[in-house]
Amino acid sequence: MKNTVVMKYLLLLAVVLLVPQDLNAQIHAAPGQTINLWACMSEPLNGVWVFFQSQVAAYSGYHYHHNSQRPKGSFYPEEGQTIWGCVPTTWIAPLVSGAHPIMAVFAHYGAAYATAYVGVGLFELPSANYFNKEGGTPEHPHNHWGTWNAVGGVLAITEEFNRVTGITPHVNDMSLPWGGRFDLGPAYGGVWWGPPHHEHMWGTNADIPYSKLDPYRDTFLQIAIDYGADYLAESTHYHLRFAN
Repeated sequence: MKNTVVMKYLLLLAVVLLVPQDLNAQIHAAPGQTINLWACMSEPLNGVWVFFQSQVAAYSGYHYHHNSQRPKGSFYPEEGQTIWGCVPTTWIAPLVSGAHPIMAVFAHYGAAYATAYVGVGLFELPSANYFNKEGGTPEHPHNHWGTWNAVGGVLAITEEFNRVTGITPHVNDMSLPWGGRFDLGPAYGGVWWGPPHHEHMWGTNADIPYSKLDPYRDTFLQIAIDYGADYLAESTHYHLRFAN
C-alpha cells in the first residue's frame, strides 16, 4: 500500500448563487499517498477560478500535541480554471497521519469541502502476563499498534522467551494507531513531525530494550529470528522488523 499510488476521484460540488454545499465526503489515503481529485460546479461553466486549500485537525491521528509546523498536505496545482465546470488537481498526503479538512473555493460561486483521513489500518498489541509495555509519552500515549503479522510476531516471540528464561521482556515503541510518522520530538533527539524513528510508520517494527533481556539477550535474538523477524541491533534495544 505504501509503495502504490492509488488514483481516487471525488466530485466536490459548488453551486451557484454563493451557496456552498458540504458533501461530507471522505477521502482515505496512506501517508505520502497521491490522490487525484476533481472539483466541479453544478453548472458547467468555463473559466471560473478555483483555489484549493488543505488544513489539519489539531491533535488528530493520535498526536496529543500540535503546532503550526504540522504538515497539512499539499495540492498540485493549487489553483486552476474550470473547463465545463470542473478542475482536476492532485492532493499529496503528508507523512504524518491525521484528519485533513480540504476545500475548493470557486471564485464568486462558493466553496466545496471534504475531509481526508491519512493513516493505515493497524491492530493494538494486547496485554499479556509474559511481557510489559513501555514507552508511552504524553504526546504519544498509544504506541503499541502494528500489522497483524507484527502483533502476532511480538506475542509469539515474547511468550517463548518468557517460557524459556522466566524473564519478562518489555516492548517499547511499535507504531501509532493510525501509523504514519512517529515523531519523537526534541527530548529524544528528534524534531516534531520529523525523523528519527522513521521505520515506525507502517506498523511493522517493535523495539525491545536490552535491559529487560539480560543476561539472555542472545537467546531472545535467536527466538526472534526463528519466528521470522529481522532485526537491527541499536545502542539500547533490538529494533525488530517484520515482513508486513
